[in-house]
Amino acid sequence: FDKKQEQQFRKACSNWLARISKEEPESKLPRIAASVLLSPSGDKFYHFLLRFSGYVLKVHCLKESKSEEKDILVPTFLSAQEDYPALRSVGVHAARAHVVRNTRQVVGRLELAAALHDKWKDCACQLTTKYRAAT
Repeated sequence: FDKKQEQQFRKACSNWLARISKEEPESKLPRIAASVLLSPSGDKFYHFLLRFSGYVLKVHCLKESKSEEKDILVPTFLSAQEDYPALRSVGVHAARAHVVRNTRQVVGRLELAAALHDKWKDCACQLTTKYRAAT
């Protein structure tokens, strides 16, 4: 594809997503700029992808089952911005615990790497001393 086609595709996708958000507010799709589709990464894109995949799942289930919307159970994705202060608190605690655990693992690995580095440095110094003594 050339750059112009890519730009047109991103604009068409952005317009399509905006139309879905407008016509179906229960989809709760976050607004994203077309530029986000240029380099799809980061928290905003991942949050969008989560919401969009949930929306697609719901539409697909409704289409395949030929049931009414109230008869289909589709997982809902909670947001910390919504009215769930208890979940927000739990989420913060879980994130902190995750960070602490990962930090401890990284620190342990760094300490091991530093110890190995020191041993290699001592070994190199000893070999250098022996080499100089032999010549």
